[in-house]
Amino acid sequence: MINLFNYIDRPSPIHRLTGACKLICLILWTLAAMTSFYTPLLLAMTVASLLLFRIAKLKVKDISFVVGLMLVYIVLNNVLIFLFSPDHGTSIYGTETVLLKLVGPYVITAEQLFYHLNVILKNACTVPIVLLFVCTTNPSEFAASLNRVGVSYKISYAVALALRYIPDIQREYRDISLAQQARGTEMSKKASLVNRLKAASTILIPLILSSMDRIETITGKRPAFYKLDCKSKDALRTVFSAHKIDAIIHFAAFKAVGESVKKPLQYYRNNLDSAFSLLEVMEEFDCKKFIFSSSATVYGPNNPHPYKEEMPAIQSSSPYGWTKVMIERVLTDYVTAHPDFCAILLRYFNPIGSHESGLLGDDPNGIPNNLMPYIGRVAAGQLEKLTIFGNDYPTPDGTCQRDYLHVVDLAVGHLKALEFAKDKEGVEAINLGTGNGISVLELVNAFKTANEMDLPYVFGPRRDGDLPAFWADAEKAKTLLGWEATHTVEDMCRSAWNFAKNASGN
Repeated sequence: MINLFNYIDRPSPIHRLTGACKLICLILWTLAAMTSFYTPLLLAMTVASLLLFRIAKLKVKDISFVVGLMLVYIVLNNVLIFLFSPDHGTSIYGTETVLLKLVGPYVITAEQLFYHLNVILKNACTVPIVLLFVCTTNPSEFAASLNRVGVSYKISYAVALALRYIPDIQREYRDISLAQQARGTEMSKKASLVNRLKAASTILIPLILSSMDRIETITGKRPAFYKLDCKSKDALRTVFSAHKIDAIIHFAAFKAVGESVKKPLQYYRNNLDSAFSLLEVMEEFDCKKFIFSSSATVYGPNNPHPYKEEMPAIQSSSPYGWTKVMIERVLTDYVTAHPDFCAILLRYFNPIGSHESGLLGDDPNGIPNNLMPYIGRVAAGQLEKLTIFGNDYPTPDGTCQRDYLHVVDLAVGHLKALEFAKDKEGVEAINLGTGNGISVLELVNAFKTANEMDLPYVFGPRRDGDLPAFWADAEKAKTLLGWEATHTVEDMCRSAWNFAKNASGN
């Protein structure tokens, strides 16, 4: 895969240096290289930059594309210098040793050649150090380092966000291009340059513009978008400084039950720290309305279904669920300390489906952890078959039962919660679900029927953290918010397939 200015995580002494320290060294290094024409110094700096690359455990293949661009730039830069300043070398060194006379004012001199050599060395010793800084500095730390040397939050994090977005673009470009080649689109070096550029543009343009454009198409509005780490209070301050924010809907969390069992530390670190940082920055900016994306998993394995809000929500069967339990506890304690604060705990059940336009939906990287995206990939031919985890549960057909909720109904629930919180204080837990339990096998059959297709599946072993069955009592949402689910299971299945078709190019 092509690498453009990626942070590359390696266990090296240079990685362990602070971003501010590396930035100061980069500035001093660049100033020394750009202001000097002392060739031995430039040669020494070039050798040193290569040694630093070795110490950082970076390899040429990590930055091969950038190296190619650098070589092209060096050639073009020297050609342009000669075309527009053919006697610059003689003016610097004060002598003229003619080697070859060309047309008009163009004369090749020893001084000019020596000047070009120094320009090449300047690039050769500076560009690797810039790449070294970018490749060994996490984007969030990069932003913080810029801020420490006097750059404003807005500018520093705008740069960091751009750098953070590049690897995602590259990854998605690679995945889509491989899929296109599998369908017969020639994008290899065998194709002509024109055809390769044409094929690449059909991928890149929608890739760069897709999400925001789709939202604008559907809503008529283009939201302000910041890609950042919610654990970073500095990054959050950038957003709060740029906008007057009255309320927060907090979705930023890892969310796969099975994965959380295998990676508990990642889930606790990400989900808890992001919530803590967000609450602290909200307090700084006097923002007092908080809609929390909680989960039915807070009810744990011992409560009977349907789950009601007054049941104990202090247990879970997975690290993911425990993060929700803990954050709910934190919010309850926070409201006790700040009585004018309002926290709405929306306990979702199982959101599935997509926007009816087919433009927005769930399209995760890799093999999906959630059922409906998995079904969509199998239906689109991107995966061979669906694996249903467990068929020996104490349910009518042996597969898990869940309360599947259309994602559009879920979105409406959040809008209702915002309206409810506008004039409220304190903490309130509210279920968002349909009140009906549907098994995995029933959902698979509903998808097949709604979309008139077959769907190959096999049964696999139970997945860690999964409960046999649960669904919601949704009366409180109806009473307090005036909300209830309106979409059927068939609606969910048809909308999910509509999006999956568009996402796969079928």
